[in-house]
Amino acid sequence: MVKIRIAQSGIMPVLGAEMTITAGNDIKFTKDQALKIRQQTETKAVFTVLPKKETVIEVPYTAARRGVSYIVESRIKIPRIFGFGHMDLKQVGPAKHEIMIYPDKFAVHNEPIKFKNSAGTV
Repeated sequence: MVKIRIAQSGIMPVLGAEMTITAGNDIKFTKDQALKIRQQTETKAVFTVLPKKETVIEVPYTAARRGVSYIVESRIKIPRIFGFGHMDLKQVGPAKHEIMIYPDKFAVHNEPIKFKNSAGTV
């Protein structure tokens, strides 16, 4: 689960904003959207934040394979409260958020050792 905290310290509410998150393909978002760019996964989440409040967006994902996946891009599209289009906020610079995927844990069965050391000093 990727958790993103969004705070609104101003006096106007943010109503029906849409956040788009793009990450590497080591993970797959639950509500994934098909991209023309290979090796990336993308999802959208709609949220509302009232004045002087904050909200947490939770984006579920599943691991596709072992590796490190970076959040490549994030955009927020905020509709203007009185109409007349929307405002776009875009991530600038390289992503500093990474998601590490480890392999599954499997039981290791003891097998007989082929070449044992003989008893005594070695």
